[in-house]
Amino acid sequence: MTMARPPSIQHCAIYTRKSTEEGLEQEFNSLDAQHEACAAYIASQASLGWKALSKNYGDGGISGGTMERPALQELLGDIREGKVDVVVVYKIDRLTRSLTDFTKIVEVFDARKVSFVSVTQQFNTTTSMGRLTLNVLLSFAQFEREVTAERIRDKISASKQKGMWMGGAVPLGYVARDKKLVVDPAGAEVVRTVFRLYLELGSVRNLKERLDQWAEESRAPDHQQVESDIGEDKPFSYAQGADPASHGRIHSLYMKSARRSFSRGHLYWILSNPVYAGDIQHKKKVFPGQHEAVIDRELWEGVQRKLKDQTPRQARSSSHSADSMLSGLVFDETGDRLTPSHAVKRGSRYRYYVSQRLIEARKKDPSGWRLPGQELERRVLQAIISVLQDSRRLHDLLWLNHRNASEIAYTLKEVADLEQFLRHDASDKLKEVVRTLVRRVDLAPGNLRVVLSREGLLQTLGIQQEQGGVERDMAPDSAATIITVPIEIRRRGREAKIVIGSDQHSASKPDPALLNAVVLARQWLKQLTAGRYASISDLARTVGVDDGEISRLLPLAFLAPSIVEAIIRGGQPVDLTARRLKRLKPLPVSWAEQRRALGFQA
Repeated sequence: MTMARPPSIQHCAIYTRKSTEEGLEQEFNSLDAQHEACAAYIASQASLGWKALSKNYGDGGISGGTMERPALQELLGDIREGKVDVVVVYKIDRLTRSLTDFTKIVEVFDARKVSFVSVTQQFNTTTSMGRLTLNVLLSFAQFEREVTAERIRDKISASKQKGMWMGGAVPLGYVARDKKLVVDPAGAEVVRTVFRLYLELGSVRNLKERLDQWAEESRAPDHQQVESDIGEDKPFSYAQGADPASHGRIHSLYMKSARRSFSRGHLYWILSNPVYAGDIQHKKKVFPGQHEAVIDRELWEGVQRKLKDQTPRQARSSSHSADSMLSGLVFDETGDRLTPSHAVKRGSRYRYYVSQRLIEARKKDPSGWRLPGQELERRVLQAIISVLQDSRRLHDLLWLNHRNASEIAYTLKEVADLEQFLRHDASDKLKEVVRTLVRRVDLAPGNLRVVLSREGLLQTLGIQQEQGGVERDMAPDSAATIITVPIEIRRRGREAKIVIGSDQHSASKPDPALLNAVVLARQWLKQLTAGRYASISDLARTVGVDDGEISRLLPLAFLAPSIVEAIIRGGQPVDLTARRLKRLKPLPVSWAEQRRALGFQA
């Protein structure tokens, strides 16, 4: 008589979730009830070898419409490591309420042959009928979530039309009491000061500089005494037209209420926020509010007229930003965003990406960046193309091993077409495609880091994400690939030049000014040695330039032949300019010394 073999152990993970935090503080809450029901079900399947894991996977106060749940991500990680055989939930909508997210999760389950069980809705996800039933139920769960969201939006809209404040960040000048906005005297006086000063100074830039100046002056000796004079029962005020900078109290108010320096964006938000005039805004409509106004109607309307008068200038500025395909995507090593800017010189328009701190402060900052826009965009395009040409990286990015032959052929054709488009197109469509492909660009001394969106690439190629096979990494960074390119930044005055890859020691094209300087130096030396002119002064009078200019250029006639050849083909170091050459004193006699002094490779 043969003994029956005991069933193999099936390690069961219990996942629980609750959308709100209400009731979680109770000794026995909804998560506990779900866990208890699942544990009882696992115990009933002991004859099949089911055994509950001791680890608790529970997400409290998190919606089922997102994948960014700590316990869910931990569960998926343990599944990939082979620690889980069965996932047990009380109801399917505890796992997710999104059909798209559910598809991704089931692909992870299938990759590790993990079964999925709902205690109240028992299914086997390995069968087609089980999948169909699950998808139907999940569709209803998603429908329920969307209907609930619509009801909430309708409730908010109706409440705001009645002038009710519906929560969110409390504006400066108010405090929230019993779900209503109540005026904070100290903060309200700061807001009134901002409005009055804006009308007086005429621009937000000047307003910010004045407020920043007060923040510095707030450390005055009488600051401590002044602050003690301020109380909610004695709000500070001053006559319109008086200079508040002469009153130490406004410094204390500014620092006490604002806590930090205002940004220009925050000031624009304050000046255009109808809450301060006693109104509530919903989308583009404004309704009378149920709270007290901080700003009188006359002052409010005066500020709005001035903001409107300045709108055309702001609109032109924003149109320049629209010309820059990387607008809002470029950051430096400090996290500061680089803003598109431009300059007009001799009728030509030059675009730049400039550190926000340089724009706001209008001061020189050696750590700030001011990079040529066209050059930076060209380098980013090259980085994207390098990925499209890298078959190994492309294979991992598009999961080609999870596609059939026809899908692979179609994908590779689309990749080739995209590469040609990025190389040759110059229309507005190029900017749209790049902004779809690039998640962000990070600049730091020594490297350029381009974060390429996998989702954006699939969208551009016209490929559904579900075709991409199993998602083996569900972490946030898995949807992107990072391209790091070594760069060198060399400054020419205020402007910085990007030197990258194989171009690290050479410019990309001949410099006309540099070529002209070398040609003139050789011509003038030849004319002087041939006796055509008696002296440098005689030559200067004939050609109509200053004696000193000729004296500065003549040494260039003695440049090493290899240096001259490099200048002719545009192979000189990027920071080697005519201006730098003319100021180099003295020019070394040795050709080898010249190459070292001018930055050429050995």
